Amino acid sequence: SWFPANERSRANGMWIAGVMAAVILAPWVIVPVVGHFGWRTMFVVLGLTGMAVTLPLIYLFVKDTPREHPDIAKEEIAYIESGMEDEETTGLGFWADVAPVLKSPIFLLALLGGILNNAASYGLINWLPSYFVSERGMDFKSLTWGASLPYAFGVIGIAVSSWLGDKLGKRVVMTGVCYLITAAI
Repeated sequence: SWFPANERSRANGMWIAGVMAAVILAPWVIVPVVGHFGWRTMFVVLGLTGMAVTLPLIYLFVKDTPREHPDIAKEEIAYIESGMEDEETTGLGFWADVAPVLKSPIFLLALLGGILNNAASYGLINWLPSYFVSERGMDFKSLTWGASLPYAFGVIGIAVSSWLGDKLGKRVVMTGVCYLITAAI
């Protein structure tokens, strides 16, 4: 809600790219941990690492409104708030924005595309390392690069498409184009 409308595609792109960056880095942690300590230890390492990184960052940096953040200049607060809807005047806050969107056929189509894209992409990419090890006889330790590269290209695609989406004001169209490109690849 902090991002003005003309910057929201990039903001969402950064969020998704952050998730993908975690997936890019994960094999570099997971493969050695599983190789040395077993797959059960991997869950403990990932869980503890996630909490150790996330909880302090949320505590230190996440604020509900721009005015609550101590390091934002007054000019920046004015800029951010100029692109935000005043929730107090509508009386509905979050739901004033969400309810109409949930009824939009374009949103529902984009949502369906996103669900199918994620099922195919994450399903395939999570299954592929097991296939290479069990069916193709690859050494588990050699999967690090192969498991990271698709996500690295995904981050590049997100950066370009989210910038174009904001620049052209065609966020849904750019998302749809990216889903088609991902499906084709």
